[in-house]
Amino acid sequence: MTLSLTKALLRRDAIVLEVDVPEALPSINCRSQQLEQVLINLVTNARDALNEKYPERHPDKRLRISARTIAGGVRLTVEDRGFGIPEALRERIFDPFFTTKHEDKGTGLGLSISHGIVKEHAGRLWVESEVGKGTYFHVDLPLDGGSEAGTAKLGV
Repeated sequence: MTLSLTKALLRRDAIVLEVDVPEALPSINCRSQQLEQVLINLVTNARDALNEKYPERHPDKRLRISARTIAGGVRLTVEDRGFGIPEALRERIFDPFFTTKHEDKGTGLGLSISHGIVKEHAGRLWVESEVGKGTYFHVDLPLDGGSEAGTAKLGV
């Protein structure tokens, strides 16, 4: 499971993890390790956002991962209830080296690399966010992602 790497950190930070990934989700043609990298990056960013907004325990300190079948593919969503991303920044978040984090907290490469990986899989990484309410990162992947690596289920 991809999240086994981050579950201990989420628990330590008092972040409630909710996972909603149906068993009946179709398999997609993908490089599973690359998509795991995308998921870990999105979860790490959500964790940082939640820890920034809620340094201590809080009922809204929640991170939700869900997956659904969409027309021709699968949508994976990582949702947090952090501060949200202002509209002026949303158009730049996938740019290489763009970051809103302190120098010692990030390089600004995670979302750029994730965007590239999803694009290589003929998919789309996009964001919805409302300042003060939270952020949804969506990864839309076609069933045939153009990968030679094989077919896999989105494992969370």
